[in-house]
Amino acid sequence: MTVPLLNACRILAAIGCLSVLAFAAPAPAQEVLRSEPLYATLNLEADNGGSKKILNIIERDANNLNARSIIMQWLKDRIWTRLDPDPFYSLYYSDLLFTTAQAYDRAGKPEGANALYPTSFLFLSVFEAMALTDSARCDDPTVFEPVQILIAGRYAYFQRLMDRLPADIKQKAKNLALSYEEKLAGRPPFSLICNSGLKAMAAALDEPNHTDKTQSAPGMLGGNKTTITPSKPYVPSFISNEVWNQKRHKIRQMLKDRP
Repeated sequence: MTVPLLNACRILAAIGCLSVLAFAAPAPAQEVLRSEPLYATLNLEADNGGSKKILNIIERDANNLNARSIIMQWLKDRIWTRLDPDPFYSLYYSDLLFTTAQAYDRAGKPEGANALYPTSFLFLSVFEAMALTDSARCDDPTVFEPVQILIAGRYAYFQRLMDRLPADIKQKAKNLALSYEEKLAGRPPFSLICNSGLKAMAAALDEPNHTDKTQSAPGMLGGNKTTITPSKPYVPSFISNEVWNQKRHKIRQMLKDRP
């Protein structure tokens, strides 16, 4: 029985199926993308529901080339222009870049893929720095491990691709991730990431009105997964800013020292 990490652990399975992307179509100009109704919808949904609502749109629309282009432009803007502290925007952007690169590979156009894989790696590193430091803020130490598992699963997709990435990609990724996280050092706690811990699971199970939904999941032990949905949101507690900053600096040092 599992509680999905912010309903986001399924994103690679959802987006990874989009190999039929019509990658050969020309991308519209950035300003044209920003003028599209979907771009405004993404802003509205993000402002009122955060990354969980954006994931729903990605799963619904990203198999359409024009919609995928709009979503990717929006994510890039949300990360760099808005400096939105929600770490999952970086993960979604990394995943979309990765699966678009896969589409180039499948079409026998490795030069297109080679232009995208490095950027995907960079944004995965940004997600890692943000998500690890955010998870350390939850007053539930069990949150950290599932976040690490999610990150490790993403990096595993790059194991066979390292010879196609620039030799200095790890250092560039490290510099970018740590710089971005430092810019947002004064961000508020990110509540949703705490949902991946045992306290959130226990709270959901203890709630008499929670619902269980079992779905086929061939990649999981037993071939199924069960999602527990409480009737009201889990409200986490957080450690003090002083203690969090101590943990945060240790995590940053760990990332900095990693080969």
